[in-house]
Parts: sequence; C-alpha cells; structure tokens
Amino acid sequence: MIHLARKFLTILIFPDNLLPVELILMLSGLSCTLKVKKQYNEENRYPSMPENKKQKLQLEYPCLWTYKIIGTDRNKMKCAVYEIIRDRQCRITPSRQSETAKYFSMNVELTVESESHRTNLYEALKAHQAIKLVL
Repeated sequence: MIHLARKFLTILIFPDNLLPVELILMLSGLSCTLKVKKQYNEENRYPSMPENKKQKLQLEYPCLWTYKIIGTDRNKMKCAVYEIIRDRQCRITPSRQSETAKYFSMNVELTVESESHRTNLYEALKAHQAIKLVL
C-alpha cells in the first residue's frame, strides 16, 4: 500500500515540438483526477528553455541567477560561497539533504552581470573543495 503525503502532484510535460503543458494530478482515496492547469504559449513560455539543446540560452544581463550547490558540510559550503562571491550580495537558502544526511544542497541566488561573470562563478564554485556539485 502506498501512502502519499500530498493530495496534489504537479507534472510538467514537454511533448516533442510543442509548448510545455502543466498538469495537476488530484489524489482522492483510490481515485485521481487529471486536469490541465496551464498551457504555455509563446508569451508565457519559460525563457530559460531553448527550443533545442544546441541553441544558446538568451539572457538579458544583469539578471538574477540561482546556482544549486551540493556538498557534505553546510558551514563549509556557505564559507566557500562567501569566499567566491566576496562582497557581492547573495541569498543562500537551504534546499534538501540526502536520506542519510551525508549530502546537503543549497540555493545561491545573486545578480550576475554578464555571461562570463555567470560562467566564472560557476567554475569557481565547481572548483572549490567544499562543493561537490554545482547545478
């Protein structure tokens, strides 16, 4: 028997060559109802999703950017972020931890000034010893 903690499950699907569709699965006892919550069109489409993977992401700088970092020690991860970001303002929020509590993830949100600034920060975070993975 499966017990679900939530009564709603949101699913985003991306049919080939079509715009994404957001679906909500409403769970009620043994039955469920599926309805389309929002169909995306060209105006409200996610700006960060290129049509195909070879197309370059088009962003207007400066813009707000979020990195998800994963590591084994929250304090060392925070110190690493402040060491790399230095005097720039950023917001660090805890995200999740692994089932065994060995790994932790955090979201680092800040304003990036250019493509090179964004990728340089990514590379610096990725290279730091306290950070195992950057998304």
